[in-house]
Amino acid sequence: HPSTSDPDRLPAVDRERLDERDWLRRGLDRLSPEHRLVVELAFFVGYSYEEIAAIAHCPVNTVKTRMFYARKRLQELM
Repeated sequence: HPSTSDPDRLPAVDRERLDERDWLRRGLDRLSPEHRLVVELAFFVGYSYEEIAAIAHCPVNTVKTRMFYARKRLQELM
């Protein structure tokens, strides 16, 4: 069974998944901390905007605005 520490030994599908994750991580790393937080909590953890607002100590409309600009920025970067 190939080791994930050597991407060249992985099947093509697995290498593609690693490339996609790396690509997404690089994009997320270029977002502001506030924008990255809402994206990660919404897409990776599955929290609602209301839950994110409670975690981030801000209004729900602020979460929506941050998500809008985070998506826009990710589209520009990708």
